[in-house]
Order: sequence, then structure tokens, then C-alpha cells
Amino acid sequence: MRIKRKSFVNSCALWGVCLTVLVGTVSFVPILLRNNGRFMLDGDYFHQYLPFLLEMKRLVESGSLEWSWNSFLGDSFLGAYSYYTAFNPFAWVVILFPKSMLLYATFLVALLKLAVGTLGAMLYLRMFVKNEKYALVGGILYTFSGFTFVNTNFYFFQEVIALFPFLLWGLEHLIQKNRSGIYVAVLAVTAALNFYFFVATVFLVILYVVFRLNLLSLQGWRTNWRIFCSIALFSILGTGIAAAALLPSFYAILGSDKALSSFGKSGRLLLYSVPDLLERLRVLVAPIESNTYHAFYNSSSWGSVAAHIPVFGCLFGVYWCVGKRDWLSKLLLVLSMFYIIPVLNSSFHLFTSAHYSRWLYGMVLWMVLATVCSLEALESQDQALPRKYIVIYTDVAVGLTLIPAVMGILYRLGMFPETGITAAESDYYIGNRGTFLMVILTVCNNMLLWHLTRKRRSANEVLVWICIACAANYGLYNSLNYNVNYESHYEKTLLSKFEESNSSFQHRIDYPQKIHNYGLFRNIPAVQNYNSMQNSNSTRFALETGMLENPGAIFLSVSQENRETQDSLLSVRYFMDYDGTGEIPDGFRYCYTENNTDVYENENYIPMGFTYDAYVTESFLENLEAGERSEYLMDALVISQRDETAVREVLPEWTGSVQHKTLAEKAQEHRMNACSFFEGNSEGFTARINLENSDIVFFSVPMDDGWEVSVNGSKAQTIRVQYGLMGVFCQEGENVIEAHYSTRGFRAGIVISIVFFIIWMGINVYQMNRFASLKVYMKRNPEDR
Repeated sequence: MRIKRKSFVNSCALWGVCLTVLVGTVSFVPILLRNNGRFMLDGDYFHQYLPFLLEMKRLVESGSLEWSWNSFLGDSFLGAYSYYTAFNPFAWVVILFPKSMLLYATFLVALLKLAVGTLGAMLYLRMFVKNEKYALVGGILYTFSGFTFVNTNFYFFQEVIALFPFLLWGLEHLIQKNRSGIYVAVLAVTAALNFYFFVATVFLVILYVVFRLNLLSLQGWRTNWRIFCSIALFSILGTGIAAAALLPSFYAILGSDKALSSFGKSGRLLLYSVPDLLERLRVLVAPIESNTYHAFYNSSSWGSVAAHIPVFGCLFGVYWCVGKRDWLSKLLLVLSMFYIIPVLNSSFHLFTSAHYSRWLYGMVLWMVLATVCSLEALESQDQALPRKYIVIYTDVAVGLTLIPAVMGILYRLGMFPETGITAAESDYYIGNRGTFLMVILTVCNNMLLWHLTRKRRSANEVLVWICIACAANYGLYNSLNYNVNYESHYEKTLLSKFEESNSSFQHRIDYPQKIHNYGLFRNIPAVQNYNSMQNSNSTRFALETGMLENPGAIFLSVSQENRETQDSLLSVRYFMDYDGTGEIPDGFRYCYTENNTDVYENENYIPMGFTYDAYVTESFLENLEAGERSEYLMDALVISQRDETAVREVLPEWTGSVQHKTLAEKAQEHRMNACSFFEGNSEGFTARINLENSDIVFFSVPMDDGWEVSVNGSKAQTIRVQYGLMGVFCQEGENVIEAHYSTRGFRAGIVISIVFFIIWMGINVYQMNRFASLKVYMKRNPEDR
């Protein structure tokens, strides 16, 4: 007999949240003990998420989320950070805390995300089990699966894990009760949260609906076509409500060479390498050791390949597929094919990568569903799991871990030949100690599996043991990865009181490359940036000048060959030597020391906004190497062929030699023809310049379509110069230049969101009125009908 929903929410769900927080806290102890309770991880947690949270907090406090100057040469905040923080409700919770509490806040919000994931999984699983305790067991198993572990330092991947069960819970309400509220609301939040994962979620939902409604059979289609149409309608509405977030993201993707260049890349890959395939099989039956370093197989890193359910692994998923012929068994079988065939695996991410498997949260949830349903059935029938299943599963788990571990250790001792399979043969070997600990952990999981499945066990006993197992599995993962990945540079940078408090900017900085996004930590625009979403105009400039290796790269930095020239061109005033290496670019002189960081000033600094004496077309420079091209950018205004007619009216064509002046001489000339005032803020910038003749003022700012530029109160003519940066036509005399940025697609997205929300509400009102009329009709006497 099902318990009442209210009782379930008030009792079992509360237990689930409390147990999750307890297990999560214990799991993070290896990290917290070393940092006095602060949540610190190397990798993208430090490289991207913390600086992005800092930038978001600053922009919110500034009163505008339009333009981020700290993002390389500047970028739309909603576009550049739509993948990370901009529309992330958990990120908004983090920035409510003071900056001094950031490392504590990220820990608390990490626990919050785990708790939300457990609650959502429990609500979804509760619709398929009779005993609510098994929903609790399933919620814990889902939240602390290997997929959660392997994405720990991808701090914003956890949100998708947390929200996906709520989406399916809402979908079940729509299927079983024709109630769309939960589904549409969660779908809108999911779509806004992260467009990359939303694509994978859409594919998962489509597969779920197809098998759940048995749409592959004619009978199933005839029976459930109305439900399918209802799901399709409300899916469109939910996605449309998220347009305010999706439209800016869409324009950002169109402008991202990295995103566009990766589409279809893995479309022809049909087989994984032997080590990759063996690792994919292993993480179904054994815990994951790291996202980067490997203990067993020489496989790909950073692919989020982990799907182990604590203690039980994929055992009951296989058991269900063998013993059942229902929608769940068919769905798991199909997902298994997607998992091991590269081209199918990459389809969840529009064929951008074959080794990424960042959709496994779906397969994990459905394997957990098979697990709890099987456990409940075995308890109710007073039966144990057949011995053959446990024996075969244990043999596979031990074989896939112990054999490569022994081979790798023997290889390290010079007692085994090179095979190209074991992790010990690669540069990303986790070490003998880590390998030994992971073998022991795998053995312990399998011993507990035998204990819980060889005899009938109550849900309470299962719950206690899996909580212990989850804490042990996750705790060891955090311990191993903390020791391997930790670097002190980020700790010193983040914990030092070294951040600029200003919200306006006049110049940029340069720095050593050991700390990614150091400018974001310091709150000063910098000529280096690490972000998966790159501004299209900045990217083109970087590619043409050697600051970016290829369109798919995500780290922008001044090139070592032309560092001094590029620093001058991009108005770099200071070099921050935080690591004390002494590798200071030429032309920088010591200025002062602050917080053990030596600061050097650029003698060839040029203020933001300056003019050129002549122009040259891009075609003139197209055959030059990137290094040579950078030199020309200091001599002439580089324009496209189509703008030559307009530019020729104010500037002559350049015909000089790049070698005729030194960098110091060029910088001095540009300083004499530079803006007397420049100030950038989160809405744009203001500049003043006095010109002897009509001219074009160059700003090292991406020339995005969202800019509205005026000179002396009148709309100004602008062009793209220097391969994607801004040129403003100005008149003789004093010019006050004002530029305001509006995120492309945001306003239109708001309108679309409102329209779709009104349509959805209209449908709800119609359904409510129809239902009320039906109730009145059914209450009438038969004679009156």
C-alpha cells in the first residue's frame, strides 16, 4: 500500500536530505581537513568556476550583466558565461555570500546540490516502488554514483545531475495524470541552466518517451499517441519559456569557433580503442579513481566516463534486462549500445566528441530504478538474488581491475612488456599506492554486494550499508584526486587580499601562465583567458596574431614571440610576477611589490583608444606569418576590403616598412594620439579624444553587434578593424565617445519567454475550466443529463 505523498515528503524525503548531507560532508573530509573547512580543488574548479563566480558577483553588484571587461578583451557576460554561471540558480546562491566566504559557500552549495539530487531521485523512484524506503535507497545511490564522483571538479556539472530526476518526475506526472506544471517548470530551468547538457537531456527524454510509451510498436502508438502529442506540446512550451537564456547562448555558440569547429568531428568513429573500451566496461562494475589520472587502463581523460552505482554497480541493470521484457529493460539495452559505440555516444552532444560521456546521469538513474525495483521484489518474495549473477558479476569486476593492476605494477618493475593497454605505461598513471587502494575498494564493494544479495535483507539494512559505502567510495576519490591535482598558486591568489575593488577599468595586465584567469581573480582585465565560450571577434584577432593555436583551443594568451608588441597594442600597463620567476617581458620596469608579488610597468604602454596615420587591407597581410602580422598591427589600421572606400576618406593607404621604427617609437607616437580619458564599466565605456583632423579611433574591444556607439551625442559610424576589433569614426576637435552594450538576443528572448509562458498558462486555464465543467456534469442526475 502506498503511503500518502504528504507523509512521504515529511518523513522519508527529510531522511534522504539529511543522510545525503551527512554522507557528502564525510566524503569531503579529505579536502576540508587540509584547508580549515574550505572547499578547494584543482582543475576547472579553480581554473574557471571560482573566477567566474567572482566575476558574476561583481557584475551583479555593479547593477548590470551586459559586458565583462575581465574576459580577455571583453565579452558579453550572458553569452560568455551562459554555459557556467549566468542562468545557474545554484551559482546565484553562492554569490549571496561575501567574497571572504566563497570557499565555504561553494562547499555548502555542493551539499545543497547533492541533497536536491537525492530528493528528485526519490520523488521519481517513488512512482515505481511500493516501499518508500527503497526510493530513499535509490536516491542515495543515484546521487553518489561514479558519475557524480568523476565530475566533482566540474563544479557546475552537478546541477544537471540534481535536476534531471525532477524532470522525469514531472514527465511521469504528465504521462500518468496529465499535469504539466512540474515538467514545464523543470524543463525551462534545465534549458536555461546549461545549453550543452540540455541537448543531452533532450535526447534522453526522447528515448525515455519512446520506450515508456512503447511508441516503436503500432499498438503502443495507437494507445499513447495523445500522450505523446501532449508531451511534445509541453516540451516546446517549456523550451520556449527558457528563450531568454537560450537565445543569448545560441548567438554565443554561433560566434564560438570552438563550438562550431567541433560539430560532426566524431561522426565516423565506430570503435573505441581497447583500453578505452575496457575502461568503459570497468566503470560499470567498479568505482572510478580519477577524471584525469588512471589506475588500470591507458584511457582518455576528462571524458566523465563513470557510471558505477555504489555496491551494486550494473548488476541489477543486467538482471532486469535478462529477466524482463518491459520498457525499462529495452531502454537500458539501447543506452548500453550508445555507451560502447563512439558514434552513438557522441550523438548526445551533437557529434562534438566521442570520448565525452556526459549524458550518463540518465543511464545511472534508470539502472538505479532497476536496482531498487529488483531489491523490493526480492524482499517481498523472500528470495535472494540467484548466485550465478553474483559470481559472474564479481569475476568481471575483479578481472577488469586486478589483471590490469598487476600488469601495470609488473611493467613498472620491468617484469612485464609494454602493451599500450595499462595505465602504468602512460604519463597519467595514478601510482602504485592509488592502484592498490582502488583494488581494495573494488573488493570491499563486491564483498558488501555478496552480503546484501545472498540473503533477504530489509530496506533499512541496505540503506545503512550503502551510506557507508558511498562515503568510503567518494571519500577515497576525493583523497586521491586532492593529492594528485592540488596546486598552491590558486590558494595564494584566492586567499590573499589582492583583489581590486573598482568596477571601472582603464588598462590591462599581463602575467605568467601558471594561473589561468588570474585577471578574473584580481578583477583587472588581462590578455589571457581560459573559457570554453570564446568571443568570435576576439578569437579571430587571436588566431591572426598567434594568440590562439587553433579555433578549437580554449586558452587565449599573448604569444611569446611578440609579447611586447601585443602588450602595447592591447593597452597592457602592468606585468604581475606572482611566481617570482623573473621572466619579465622586455620593456617592463620594476614598479612596486604588493602581497609578495612584484609589479612591473610597461614603458611602451598605450592608453585605450588611439589613432593611426594610415590603413592597410587584410589582403595585403594574408600571406604573412602570425608573428609578422602582429608587427604590422602597430603600424597601420588593418581593415577589410569592403570598408576601404569609407576609410580612404579619412586615412591614406600605408606603404611603409615594418622595420622603420622601434616599438618604443611607435608606442610614443600612438600615445600622443590617444584618448585623454577612457573608462569602461559593465555597460560599456566612455572616452575622450581631441583630433586635429577627422580620423578613426581604434579600441582593442571586440566589435560585437550589440554595441551602440555615439560621438558627441550622435550615432557614430563603426567598423571592424585589426581582425575583429572596434574602429570609431570621429570628427576634428573634441570627441566624447560613448559605447553601450546590449546582449544580443536577450531582449527578444524575454519577449519569447513571456509569450510562451502566457500560452502555457492559457492552456492550463482551459484545462482547469474543462475539468471543472466535467465535474459539474458528472454530479447531475441521470434524468437531467
